[in-house]
Amino acid sequence: MQRLPQSLVGGRHSGPAAPAVRPGARPHRPRRLRLTGDLDAITPDSDAAKVARRFKRSRLVSVPNLGHVPDLDPSGCVSGIVTGFVAEGTPGPTACLKRIPPIAVDPAEVNRSRPGPRP
Repeated sequence: MQRLPQSLVGGRHSGPAAPAVRPGARPHRPRRLRLTGDLDAITPDSDAAKVARRFKRSRLVSVPNLGHVPDLDPSGCVSGIVTGFVAEGTPGPTACLKRIPPIAVDPAEVNRSRPGPRP
């Protein structure tokens, strides 16, 4: 049975025996993947980049045409990047990001939501 590193589980190791650690070994420092949507009004790309720079071994991936929750990408591109990162520690190829279509915006829908007289 394979155990997750403590840093992923959070808290103390709860298995029957503590994992063997070589004397003088450096603590496990997990890699971090920071996803951001380039249309995110809550956490703009510039803020996401600041957060990513605060951590060693971090990787920032800006997802085009998506907002605050880029992992809701319907194409599966983002979930593939996340899966690759979890499995290999690197996002792997990100060429699929270029194929995410722009968000369709209907200006008439925006106008209907505003109060006041309509033309």
